[in-house]
Amino acid sequence: MITSFSKYSGCGNDFILIDRRHAPITCSAKSIARLCDRHQGIGADGVIFLETSSSANYKMRYFNADGGEAKMCGNGIRCLAKFIEELTRKGELSQQATKQNMQMSIETMHSNFLVSIIQEMVQVAFPPPTGFLEELCIDGYKGYSLDTGVPHFVTFVSDLSDKGHMQQAPKIRFNPLFPQGTNVNFASTPIDNAFLAIRTYERGVEGETESCGTGAVAAALIAADVYNLLSPVTIQTRSNDILRVSFTKGSKPYSFSDIHLTGPAVKVFEGKIALT
Repeated sequence: MITSFSKYSGCGNDFILIDRRHAPITCSAKSIARLCDRHQGIGADGVIFLETSSSANYKMRYFNADGGEAKMCGNGIRCLAKFIEELTRKGELSQQATKQNMQMSIETMHSNFLVSIIQEMVQVAFPPPTGFLEELCIDGYKGYSLDTGVPHFVTFVSDLSDKGHMQQAPKIRFNPLFPQGTNVNFASTPIDNAFLAIRTYERGVEGETESCGTGAVAAALIAADVYNLLSPVTIQTRSNDILRVSFTKGSKPYSFSDIHLTGPAVKVFEGKIALT
């Protein structure tokens, strides 16, 4: 089957987007892995399918580069919103989700997310995080665990350029403390009250990615409690792009509301490919 696709990037975290609202497009885990292969395929960190939803304007199905499905992707959902904007502009989608700024609800396996396109930026409203674990020490790294749509381990280090971090990341990712596995985030020790640099080893990609949206949210919220960082927190990604995480902090530890992730999402190219 020949199908159209678009490739988008959210701070270097790149995705293949396919509209399958009206076509019976099927793709095995092996096929998804082939599409994401950077030498024999299109090359991406994951594949996103746009589908119809009974509870939101649209539905996102997200698959990691290894072919496994994930509940949510922070950079991916921003890229999907820009893809939807493009389809709307082409007349392939109705204007039902358009207000003063383009706003839409998108169903994921985790929950429904409200996404807004504000000029060149895309903002995602997150529900409160779950699954907090603190004072973990794994392979010499003291860290914290938080689920912001997918699970994340966050540890603060003094030198992000140390290559040893990513060498140790797979041991943390597969640690028995995380039965479903976890993403691993190395964040800079904050030097002011609203800035972090971050590097992420992603579960399902099984390597470091240029950025991670849900990881940025996890790191910002954890830093808000551990280091008293103020909202909004500026996150510098490995790609040197900027994500911003805003929130309202509650009176109890790890109690947050009004969580928003804001950052760019850009189209890289489009084309057609045979799916097997």
